[in-house]
Amino acid sequence: MLRLNTRIFRLCILIFPLVFKVILFPDGGTYLELFNRPRWLTAIKNSLFMTLVSTISCTAVAFLFAYVIARLDVPCKGLFRFITLLPIVSPPFIVALSYILLFGVQGIITKGLLGLHVDIYGRLGLWIVQTVTFFPYAYSVIYGVMKGISTNLEYAAYNMGATRWQVFRDVFWPLCRPGVAGGALIAAINVLTDFGNPIMIGGDLALLPTEAYMQINGWYDMSTASVLAVALLIPAVALFLVNRFWVGRRSYVTITGKEISLNPFPVPKWVKWTLFTLTMLISLFVLLVYGTLFYGAFTKTWGYDWSFTWENLQYVFLKGEQIWNSIKYGLLASLGAALLAMVLAYIVQKKQVGLNKFLPGHPARCHSRYVSGHRICAGVQRRLAVPDGDGRHHGAGAAVLESAHLLQCGNSRPAADRRLGGGRGPESGSQQLP
Repeated sequence: MLRLNTRIFRLCILIFPLVFKVILFPDGGTYLELFNRPRWLTAIKNSLFMTLVSTISCTAVAFLFAYVIARLDVPCKGLFRFITLLPIVSPPFIVALSYILLFGVQGIITKGLLGLHVDIYGRLGLWIVQTVTFFPYAYSVIYGVMKGISTNLEYAAYNMGATRWQVFRDVFWPLCRPGVAGGALIAAINVLTDFGNPIMIGGDLALLPTEAYMQINGWYDMSTASVLAVALLIPAVALFLVNRFWVGRRSYVTITGKEISLNPFPVPKWVKWTLFTLTMLISLFVLLVYGTLFYGAFTKTWGYDWSFTWENLQYVFLKGEQIWNSIKYGLLASLGAALLAMVLAYIVQKKQVGLNKFLPGHPARCHSRYVSGHRICAGVQRRLAVPDGDGRHHGAGAAVLESAHLLQCGNSRPAADRRLGGGRGPESGSQQLP
């Protein structure tokens, strides 16, 4: 434990001075200019507005995809999973570039098909691009939580006479809420700090990331750039606190022992195919965006000369050094991020070092996990169950209440491994990594 605390202390020594250096670099007068310059106040308002609207749309689209893939018996699920992967593996400005090629002044749809001259730059275009770019990040969190929800609780609620809306409101949504909150937080942070899309399609829309970049690259004013960076940090921390407040200090986990998981309860056909149609339309739009970019790579002059050419591809090969640098540093950053994530996840989940009590998933919240699960199941029982004459609940109601008493958390497998003679090394090797 002492060695682990020492490592955490060293990590904090490396990270926190960098943060405080940025915060303390400007003087007080520079901070006051943040509220005196109208353009910076406008940048703050625009950043907060775009974060709000884009986060709502990202979370809604992510929830739609997660629900269709995890809960509905519909075709094309492989296509939908592929759609949720495309924006993650592509550079962040790719969607903005494709959107310009489709709906810009020389766009295929706006000029080629409709003969229109429209201005897509600004809030509307940025909102659409950010939604397509960042909804997969929220989807990955929401889908993981939604996939792990046992359908037995829903069947129990239906057996006790609950309507579909009651089951969704009192059973399904409370268990989805941590995933929705986590996905919304990830989407919000990405939207708030997004630079590639605003610089491509934001037009003259003032945002904090682009304003900070202009201060560094255009004016070389590091003090002002630091102030704008701190202005980005404050709403990011606020988003985290709002997330913690909404989800609460509880963990919505149900553990019912060995069970047979039933298929999701079927929804009405009109609901199923409406959700499927919405998901398919969004998927086709994403495919159109990326297909347009691929098509544009082999045309001579976009919007004027559509003839096929290999010249663009030859130009790419001339940039071999830049491509290799991107691949090299991308791999190095991925390895470093993976190692750091493993260390932080292990500290948060398995160690009590003081600081991690402020982070999600701390083991000291075992009791709150039990209480929250009990409240969920008891809430279902109070709303839906009807006791027998002797006051006892039977059948599905008893199954729901029994799942509350089986809620537990802890480190039972690693602890058992140590009791059988295993050390810290075998624990990490044979228990944690698998």
